[in-house]
Amino acid sequence: MERNITGLHGIEEALKAGKQQGRLFLSRKSSRINNIKQAAEKTGIEVVNISPGEMNKRFGDETRGVVLQLFSTEAALSVSGKRKGGDSVKGGAFEEIIDALDTPNPLVLILDGVTDPHNYGAILRSADQFGVDLVLSRSRRSVSENDTVARTSSGAVNFVPTSVVNNLNRSVDYLKKNGYWVYAADMGDQPLYKMNLTGKTAIVMGSEGKGVSRLLSEKCDGVVSIPSSGHIDSLNVSVAAGIILYEIRRQQA
Repeated sequence: MERNITGLHGIEEALKAGKQQGRLFLSRKSSRINNIKQAAEKTGIEVVNISPGEMNKRFGDETRGVVLQLFSTEAALSVSGKRKGGDSVKGGAFEEIIDALDTPNPLVLILDGVTDPHNYGAILRSADQFGVDLVLSRSRRSVSENDTVARTSSGAVNFVPTSVVNNLNRSVDYLKKNGYWVYAADMGDQPLYKMNLTGKTAIVMGSEGKGVSRLLSEKCDGVVSIPSSGHIDSLNVSVAAGIILYEIRRQQA
């Protein structure tokens, strides 16, 4: 499976992630593109020069003259549960990631049906900034990693550990069995800054339209709510995720 990255910043961050398999296609020259070329060569990425016309034919007309095409490989886990090389850790590896985490305050972000790639990319960017140990999503009716996600996340897609599972309900059961407190993000009476969010914590963010599904919400230990005084009663899911992650890490600091 191939993944194409077209944003210059996303390509630079992907190359920083370390040795990977892929090709770098170039149809323009500039000092920044030359630096990208040198970084690709250092990490073992094949560099291919093509004409602007061929670039547009293959990848569209918004590439800025450079495209990084990565080939998916089997992801490897380090002792801390972080990914190596930026690949997503899929399916049954979820339990292995949780078992391997040894940080004092592990933090898991669960996405229940987030389908907008811009939201997913922005969530990954916040997850990287606030040191989320795993972003978990379901295999059906969810966004997958693509070029839009790579560009929106500003390269965070290469550093945030992710896992895709078939059943989030079973995953929540596994987290609770391993000592995690699991909270659904929703409207409620208790604002998140008044809650104790230290220790092993997992947050469930719902879909853009429907929120957290009923069955999954019932499995959670409680609800975290963001106090607001505006005329609109909800925040964009990526904005809400950033606020909640900040408050969790603020309490844990």
